[in-house]
Amino acid sequence: MKDELLNMKRNALMLGLCGEYRSKWDGAGSDRDLMDIALDVNGVEFICEGVTDGWGLTPEYIRNRFGGYVNGRYVRSKDGYTSEMLCCFDESEFRQRSTITTIIACNTEVIVPRCCISKIYVCGGSKLTLLCDGICELYVYGRDNEIKIHGCGRVNRTDVEKKKWVNENKNSDEDNGNNEKRIRSVQFYRRAGE
Repeated sequence: MKDELLNMKRNALMLGLCGEYRSKWDGAGSDRDLMDIALDVNGVEFICEGVTDGWGLTPEYIRNRFGGYVNGRYVRSKDGYTSEMLCCFDESEFRQRSTITTIIACNTEVIVPRCCISKIYVCGGSKLTLLCDGICELYVYGRDNEIKIHGCGRVNRTDVEKKKWVNENKNSDEDNGNNEKRIRSVQFYRRAGE
């Protein structure tokens, strides 16, 4: 099992993991320390892109290795915000309670209550219904997710089509040397009765 984590670290280093996160990773002494890195706002993007592109951890590995820290069992509260992760979560509903939630390979309904402002990152072939009565920034990685949006809140959806964790020295036909994250944003404004 540790081999998958080490492979991800090697891949991350090859893709240009910054010195700050390398130092954090090297200094991590427990699974909780590693989860705190993953739930940092930059770590969330990194994890989602790794899962989507196949160079990161698999959902099954995350669920098995970090099971005590996913699916409502742990909320990171640092740097002025809270964050948590759902992975292989297959229950009827999850009530949004953190500023940032990462959703990997889940099949559920996510409820964003009124007066809640949140960011939700989705990847790994998730199938979810987002019932939003608050405000939600929704980031969707890859094309294998199925998302239905309902409610009277506001959802700003961003489909992440090109990864930003691309080695600057890599020059392939796919990215033509351009390592910028290309996104397509769609605004959804829902009002009661629509």
